[in-house]
Amino acid sequence: MTLTRQHTAPDRETLVATENGERIAYLSWHWYTHEIKGIKVREDRRRQGIATWLLREARREVPDIHHSAIRTEDGDAWAKSLHEPLPERFQDWS
Repeated sequence: MTLTRQHTAPDRETLVATENGERIAYLSWHWYTHEIKGIKVREDRRRQGIATWLLREARREVPDIHHSAIRTEDGDAWAKSLHEPLPERFQDWS
């Protein structure tokens, strides 16, 4: 798998994992606050440690990347599985 770091928006940095030219996963974070803004792993490649690998690789360059309070249920489950301090999850979408 190959990793590429990209500046994907005015306020975001993203690590993209590709394999044989196909996008497998990405992790993006706010360039200043270092808060995770998005993570996605292709469905057929989930539960293989790819998201955790992306986070570990991102932290080599930006050690204080951290989880957001805004997490999906899947994102919350993944974040909790890492046994790291987490901000309380924001759930009020009304």
